[in-house]
Amino acid sequence: MTVESISPDTTIPSAAEKPSSQPNEAKRTASSENTRPSSTHPQAGPNVTRPARVQHELSVSEVISQKNTVFDKDTLILQPYVEELAKNDQFASEFNEMALDLILEFHAWSTARRQQEQHVHEYDLQEDLQKIEKTETEQGMYTSLLECSRGESKKASGVGISSPPLPSYVCSRNLENMRKQMAEYMERMKVALAALTGFNL
Repeated sequence: MTVESISPDTTIPSAAEKPSSQPNEAKRTASSENTRPSSTHPQAGPNVTRPARVQHELSVSEVISQKNTVFDKDTLILQPYVEELAKNDQFASEFNEMALDLILEFHAWSTARRQQEQHVHEYDLQEDLQKIEKTETEQGMYTSLLECSRGESKKASGVGISSPPLPSYVCSRNLENMRKQMAEYMERMKVALAALTGFNL
């Protein structure tokens, strides 16, 4: 910090000669008071005017004479509600129609499938019966039920008297005899094989 030397010729101003800053401070306070917003209501003073936006407000008579817009309830509420109900009814009718078509198609498919399976099984059963009849014919042991029923009916009714063919259960004796013959044949085959091979079956 350097200290400047004061020469003897320089004069120091006295307190009276110093410029006073009081007038400037008074001006500042006056300007701040002018710019400070007033806390009182605008209508408190007689010379205070209303803002410009208040002039655009309608008077009481104009407000009373003004016609209010009518609320269109039909367009805004009722019509959308009716349209939504119509859509729901249309969807319900379409859904019922589709469900009915599905039920009818399923019923037709199930009925046709059952008949088709019956025809297929009937055809397979007929083929199996034909194979059995062919095998019995080759072995010489086939006797049709019609011939068996005719023979039994002749025995039961006597000679010279015609009678309708009897049902298939009248051939039970012949079938039992055939089973006995088949069992005896199998027993003889076992004995023959045991004699040839030396093993007891």
